[in-house]
Amino acid sequence: MKKIWSVLKKSPLVVGILCVGLLMIGIQIYNIWLGAQEIEVYISTEYMEREATISGFSDPKETVAYVLSAYEEKDMDKMLRGCAITERQNGLSTAEMAELTGTFSIAKSQPPSANYWEYGALSRTRCLQEYIDLYHDFLKETGEGTDIQVMRIDYRHADLQGQTEDILLMKQKSELWGAVNFADLIALLEIEGRTYRAEFCMSEYRNGWKLFSQHSGESDGESEEERLLHETTEMEYLSLVSSESDEQDFLRQIGLLDVEADEEEETSEADVDNSETEPDTEEELIPEEQMLPINYSLFSQTGEKTPEKAVKKFYMSLKKQDVGTAVCMGKNGEDAEKDFEKFVDCQEVFLDGLVRWYYHMVYRDIEEEFSLNSVGLTGKILVDWLSPENIKYMEYEGCELVSDNQDGTKEYLVYLWFNREHVITACTLEETEYGWQIVSLSSEAEGYEVGEVR
Repeated sequence: MKKIWSVLKKSPLVVGILCVGLLMIGIQIYNIWLGAQEIEVYISTEYMEREATISGFSDPKETVAYVLSAYEEKDMDKMLRGCAITERQNGLSTAEMAELTGTFSIAKSQPPSANYWEYGALSRTRCLQEYIDLYHDFLKETGEGTDIQVMRIDYRHADLQGQTEDILLMKQKSELWGAVNFADLIALLEIEGRTYRAEFCMSEYRNGWKLFSQHSGESDGESEEERLLHETTEMEYLSLVSSESDEQDFLRQIGLLDVEADEEEETSEADVDNSETEPDTEEELIPEEQMLPINYSLFSQTGEKTPEKAVKKFYMSLKKQDVGTAVCMGKNGEDAEKDFEKFVDCQEVFLDGLVRWYYHMVYRDIEEEFSLNSVGLTGKILVDWLSPENIKYMEYEGCELVSDNQDGTKEYLVYLWFNREHVITACTLEETEYGWQIVSLSSEAEGYEVGEVR
């Protein structure tokens, strides 16, 4: 031992090399341990794993054709990829929407996900749920097993959409939703020998045109509910279609048709001769045969060995701004592959509770629904108040078991330090195949509602 020590004293370089080696080994061991703690935040179904063949459509008619083909094929995942899910999450101005309506609702208003990414998961999932409902509503009207034949797709009253007043309204709507343009289209469909009109509100983003909403503006005459399909004749349908020149004028105003296009038309006759000798190598795009990129997500599930560890991991994940891991701690109880719609519904319920908790943490006295005038706020100030930025300074102080229920669930009070004060919130947990998971951010035994903070 003395010999080794004397050698090391005489060779500081060797000592340095050994220290660096030991340090690298330690770092490697730590990284392996850290990797074992990480979880896969997102999961995919078999349909979601299909590769995209195109990044987006530059023509709204192509997107309409794509969505209608998804309806025809009874392919919900394909249809969802054509909807403005992520785009609406990233684009909506919650401040402007609150100013426009004069109100804000925790349950109904979209959270400010364009301002704070922590709210993105709920905003995206709400949009996803909305389009899932649309998919089923449309097929309910067409009939689940019927064929849908697309006869033609057109702009609805392009002459009216191109008027100055309508263009200004469209631009205002685009700013509100973070879009480039909006356009209303119609499609003439044949279903079981009868003709129908379907209407589509399309929105343009940087990645192309997406389906924003569907409507017909007319009820079924019995329940006053608006229908997605309206039976019509071809003559009635054509009365909604403007002339080619009016359509081109509208397309120029929204930037879909360049002024140079007219000049190219004038020289098209001269190009005919060249086209006879030069074969066209560019293949025609068939929207119905394409697959857009996936634009929605599903959270995986994880748990802990004890309920106390689960509670601490959940709130520490929120402190670290690791919302994905926190959401994975929530019990879903469904298999996305077997029951996709129910999985999304459970995910939305848990995310709604999480956002409620955020709201009550940063804006303690927030009401379920209120007018801006009643609380003396502008839309911008409201969004500022809802900022979750300071959650990273929250301190987790521990939890206390308050109810061990007969159904196997356990209710806890959770003690936190935030904004220079002690606050208390609650959660209910249950042991599942993943370990202990959070069922709800509430406690029935202690009278804490979902997301409530005291």
